[in-house]
Amino acid sequence: MIEGLSVRNMRRWEASEVLQFVLSIFEKHLFPGYPETLWTNTYKLVTEEYLLVSNESAFAWVAEIDGKIVGMVKIKRGNHISLLFVKEEYWGTGIGRILLDAAIKEISSRIEPVTCVTLNSSTFALEFYKKAGFELVVEEKILTPMKLQ
Repeated sequence: MIEGLSVRNMRRWEASEVLQFVLSIFEKHLFPGYPETLWTNTYKLVTEEYLLVSNESAFAWVAEIDGKIVGMVKIKRGNHISLLFVKEEYWGTGIGRILLDAAIKEISSRIEPVTCVTLNSSTFALEFYKKAGFELVVEEKILTPMKLQ
């Protein structure tokens, strides 16, 4: 475990900060080379309101170190990882895996039995998810559907 790291529900007033860092990673690392329709759809979908949806089948959590948000995960439809992002300066520290494992554990506590967890991976994150045990459902060029049995 990373010293001072905690994973918890995202608070309403944190949505703007979280959205800002998520979109900055999209713009820097995911959008280049992708069709403009993906950009447009992302800006329509990924909003503060979307991040704040929380119910029995949706939640957003943040990872923080000493009060500073360093990552986030958004779950929708009960078992689908919609967003998983870590601030660039924390890449390679294990925070992404900690968020992923925490989200899967929470999904498992809400849905019994969980048969699989799904996501659509960018090519940028494909190796991360493969290392975590996710398998390709269909090979795609933009977003790759994956699942963890």
